[in-house]
Amino acid sequence: VGPNMQLAQSLLPQIEALIENDVENARVKAWMPLFLRRGFIAGCSIVKNFWKTTSTTNYRRRRLGGGEGEPIFYTTEAEELKTFDGPTFDVVDPLRWYIHPITSKTIDEARMVFEELDVDWSHLKSMEEAGIYKKIDRIKDRADSATRGGSIIDSNRDIRTQAYGYTVEDMMMSDTYRLVEIWAKFDLYGDGRRLPCKIVCVGDTILEVRQNPFFSQRPPYRAWRMTDTFDNFYGQGLMENIESMQYAFNAMFNQGIDNANWQQNPMIVINKSQLASNPSDIQIAPRSFLYTYGDPRMNVHFERPPETYKISFDVAQLLSGMMQDIAGAPPIMQGKTGGRTQTATEADILRQGAGAFTNILASKIESELLSPMLQDFYMLEQQFRDAETYLKITGGAPPRQVSPQDLVGDYQFTWHVSTDATQRLMMLQAKGGGLTAAPAAATGEPGAPGGPPGDLPPEGM
Repeated sequence: VGPNMQLAQSLLPQIEALIENDVENARVKAWMPLFLRRGFIAGCSIVKNFWKTTSTTNYRRRRLGGGEGEPIFYTTEAEELKTFDGPTFDVVDPLRWYIHPITSKTIDEARMVFEELDVDWSHLKSMEEAGIYKKIDRIKDRADSATRGGSIIDSNRDIRTQAYGYTVEDMMMSDTYRLVEIWAKFDLYGDGRRLPCKIVCVGDTILEVRQNPFFSQRPPYRAWRMTDTFDNFYGQGLMENIESMQYAFNAMFNQGIDNANWQQNPMIVINKSQLASNPSDIQIAPRSFLYTYGDPRMNVHFERPPETYKISFDVAQLLSGMMQDIAGAPPIMQGKTGGRTQTATEADILRQGAGAFTNILASKIESELLSPMLQDFYMLEQQFRDAETYLKITGGAPPRQVSPQDLVGDYQFTWHVSTDATQRLMMLQAKGGGLTAAPAAATGEPGAPGGPPGDLPPEGM
């Protein structure tokens, strides 16, 4: 907390309720599966935290008149209703987000990050009316050239959508404009000092250039990497690590199936000179007849290739185990099918193995994304909260009232919602109380100085 610790501590319940409300409104829990999925597949998952305000127009029926002897009239009035006002948790498409240089360890040390965004003319007009974008009429007739440039990113996205019969261009409306939002360090004032800046352009037309508008003076992004790599910001995804083994697994498994299919459906070798009918009339099917001269066993026999499917399936199982090792699956579950018969030892090993991997994953997400995100939320609240807010958090907590004047303290936020949250909170409490806590007295002994009293028997006992 800041210098005025007493005031900051008195406001702590309101601040906690406000940040908890922000997390709920941003739907962090709902978007987390998509965030994790992109991190597992692409190696890096990015979210955008910025302040967003949206509203809609509702219509209400109002009564006019109605006094004694007066006629009653009704009118319809439009009312602007704010639908969202707070920080966001927007999961960014990793194929539309870039960082330079790619060897940057963090977003903060990068020279530049930028994101492609598709917007319509209404959005551009509202941004101009708000004084953010300048002279948007310069690009009014450039919708096609700005959005259908055949960029590399479109080609990458088309690979994903062509299976469904459409391309990126097919999905775009006629008034779609592609913006590039750049967050870079730039000599804005020509004095040789590089400042954090925000630049928005469509093609080569610049709509906005200004110093970073956020108090934090950093790009509004947070990233999490599945596996950190040397000199590569994006890291590696789970699929990238097992890609070569997956190819080998598919090849061996397919060959095993092919061989098993030949064993199940062998080739038939027939001496056609001993057939009693035309070979073209032969039907190989259940309950069919095949007429031959002489002993049928000498004229018809089945040919099967060597039984190599066992080797193929053994190798496939070995590769599957290696991929499960990389993915963090508990060893006791590898090579076993699901079932209800499980010993207590197996269940305990399974719980410990799965819990260890989950704890490591959750701790990494907390440190790289969630704890910094809470700090971002508070900084955005300090900057943009302009009205008093009344909060009622479910779960029995009393209602809280927060005003912009309350958002003046300096707080440090930490996310504690992982599977080992209880143990970690106990450690924090132990650290915080270690200087003053004294051991509790045993039954029948007086309490130690500074500690809780012992459980003394009543007088006369």
